[in-house]
Amino acid sequence: MPEGELLAEVEGAHAAIIYGLALHPEGTLIASGGDDSLIRLWAYDPDAAALMPVGEALSGHLNWVLGLAFSPDGAQLVSGSADETLIFWDWEAGQALGQASGHTDWVRSVTFTQEGARVASTAEDGQIILWDATTRQRL
Repeated sequence: MPEGELLAEVEGAHAAIIYGLALHPEGTLIASGGDDSLIRLWAYDPDAAALMPVGEALSGHLNWVLGLAFSPDGAQLVSGSADETLIFWDWEAGQALGQASGHTDWVRSVTFTQEGARVASTAEDGQIILWDATTRQRL
C-alpha cells in the first residue's frame, strides 16, 4: 500500500469536531469521540473501502470526548472527557461498566497498560493518574 493512501472516510460522523480516535487491537474497528459527547464505533470493510457504523453511539459523558483507548484484549474501551471523568465501557454490549473521577480539569488522554490491568490518564490539571481497570479505583 502506498504511504498516505486513503482507505475509507466517513462524513458527518459527529456533530462537528472529532477529538479522539482509538484502533481496536484486531485493526478492523475504530472508536471516535467528539464534541457531541458521544462515542461512535466504526467497522472497516476493506472490500468496500468503507467505515460502517457499529451499534448505537455510546452516551454517558456530559462534555467533549477527548481520549479513547481499547484494552489489549479488545474487550473494554475507556474514554476521557472534558467533563473531568473516565468511563469504562463494554463496547460490544453498548454499556458503561463504571466511571472514574479524580481529575480536576479536562481528561485529554487515556491508555491501557500492556497487560490491561491498569489505565493511565492525563488531564489539563497536570496530573497523571493510574486506575485499576477492573475496580476503576485510583491507584
